[in-house]
Amino acid sequence: MVIFVGKELHGGFVREFLEKDSIGEKVEFIKPQGNIVNQTSEIIMVASKGCKAIIYDVDEYNDDAEILIAEILKVKKATSAEPILLTPTSNPNNVLMIAAWDNGIKRYIDASRDMTSLKEQLSLCISGYYEKEDHPGIVEVKKEQEKRKLLESKYRTIGVVGAIRRVGTTTQALQITKFLIAKGYKACYVEMNNTKYKNIIEKLGKGEKSYVEKTKLFYDPAAENEELGYILLDGIDMYYKPEKLASILEKEYDFYVYDYGTYTDLDFNKASYLKDNINIFVSGTGVTEMDYNIDVFGNTSYIKSKFIFSFIAENDIENFMESMANYNVSKRSYFAKFTPNPFILSDIELYENVLSEVLDDNKKIETPKDDLKPSRKKFSLFTRKKASKK
Repeated sequence: MVIFVGKELHGGFVREFLEKDSIGEKVEFIKPQGNIVNQTSEIIMVASKGCKAIIYDVDEYNDDAEILIAEILKVKKATSAEPILLTPTSNPNNVLMIAAWDNGIKRYIDASRDMTSLKEQLSLCISGYYEKEDHPGIVEVKKEQEKRKLLESKYRTIGVVGAIRRVGTTTQALQITKFLIAKGYKACYVEMNNTKYKNIIEKLGKGEKSYVEKTKLFYDPAAENEELGYILLDGIDMYYKPEKLASILEKEYDFYVYDYGTYTDLDFNKASYLKDNINIFVSGTGVTEMDYNIDVFGNTSYIKSKFIFSFIAENDIENFMESMANYNVSKRSYFAKFTPNPFILSDIELYENVLSEVLDDNKKIETPKDDLKPSRKKFSLFTRKKASKK
């Protein structure tokens, strides 16, 4: 038996080839449910009756690539049925195909091909041919993957996310970027969230804006690139269009500091955050914040995350750490000084400790701290000069 997880209309070629073309193999269809976790048990139950392969029409799912592949592998482990992915493989940036390849899944059917080709690909998948030879559609994907890995080896990423809103997540991300630049690294800040703020001043362009967009409109950047979503302000390269990340990564920075907003946001990219070289949560210690802290502390996904706490008096730190003794976070907790201006580096020692494992011991901050203060000028609401293009 072969299982097709998807609409029968899309899997008609499977039935025609296996049941009607003298193969004599039964095909069982399972309707997709949008999120694979909702039907993993059903797939395993049907496959346990005896199944050679399971074909997944992956375009039917809304899951992130990592979640989808993890569930498919779970089914394979439980049933020994080989997974076959029905998906267009012609796009070399296909995130799902890269994730599948990384996890040893090599059987694909290019859904964009004609009926004859679909049947030929299915035959080769069932026979195990693609375990030995690469699918033609995966060749470009592999090239892109190798290019991506080579690029990633040249830079490091730092993910900063808030446990709750309004605790200084963006401030800490900017402080980290400022610190890295002061150490002599080429670093930039990337806005990886969709948090928007009210903007009602006509001269600044009405409509909700992100933090960097508001900053761009209110101050005078030294450089600006609207297409890329870039400004240079107080020596910090700031990007506000995360959809341009592929182009940003080609800029060859030593460090990319990602501001993910809040981890409870619907658009929080958890998979991306967990892949970063350093994971940082920003939070507070107030009565409205403690429950969020405990949620994060108890989440095994964030066992390697570090914590920077804002707005805590120095004489309260000891009591706070005692109250958190059962959560094994003492060695991962750091406390930020009062930082009213994110562009003034407030605590060099703090970031030396937080980032110690990715810093070059030979790099020292020799610039006087006063020289690290911002030099920007605020825009007049009535006269605005053009910033230069980068």
